[in-house]
Amino acid sequence: MPQRLPTPDGIPAQIELWQVAFDLDHGDDAGDELVLSAQEQAHARRYRRSDDARRFRCMRALLRRLLGERLGCTAQAVPLVRNAHGKPQLDGPGGLSFNVSHAGGIGLIAIAPGLALGIDVECSIAAGPEELLGMARQVLSPHEWAALPAPLDGPQFLRHWVAKEAVLKALGLGIGEHLQSIDIDLETHPRYQVFHQQPHWPAPARLHASALSTWPGHAAALAWIDA
Repeated sequence: MPQRLPTPDGIPAQIELWQVAFDLDHGDDAGDELVLSAQEQAHARRYRRSDDARRFRCMRALLRRLLGERLGCTAQAVPLVRNAHGKPQLDGPGGLSFNVSHAGGIGLIAIAPGLALGIDVECSIAAGPEELLGMARQVLSPHEWAALPAPLDGPQFLRHWVAKEAVLKALGLGIGEHLQSIDIDLETHPRYQVFHQQPHWPAPARLHASALSTWPGHAAALAWIDA
């Protein structure tokens, strides 16, 4: 059952946050696939793991229902398209933004008018020190790398990771090629400071990120861009 989460302090009040706890021991909701487009159904079938396919169907169906309620149309009629980087968005002009993420046992959706949004959730990393360092080299900027504690703290690294992904999703950019272009200052937890030197991106002062409280064994973050 989807749950509307209270908007944390310091996050714009117009942002709606929704959480789903997946019950992967039972089958899909019979109505979920009925609201998906043919392309979305085909996308779900391409997942190698059945649990991943079920998470996708559940979250996409919920997204369509939530957007349909706000747009005054059926879930099936919500005009979803993908941008050049694969991020789902509404087709045509409109001020409603949203973003979706799911991992492990939960899924999260953020919806708001007038704000570009990004949300990310990840499971705790079960990795040894060397594997964790290898992941950090791909995610952290040179400045963040230089400030790493020794030994590397897994939960702290995960907070960096979800915050960076949330910011890049708010920017509408591909994740892999830009992770090292962003610096995240975790010292102001739960609100994070965001820095970058990309001339064509919104100024850092317009970029915001915040940790979200979520289930044990997961880390989550929300990002938004001031209009």
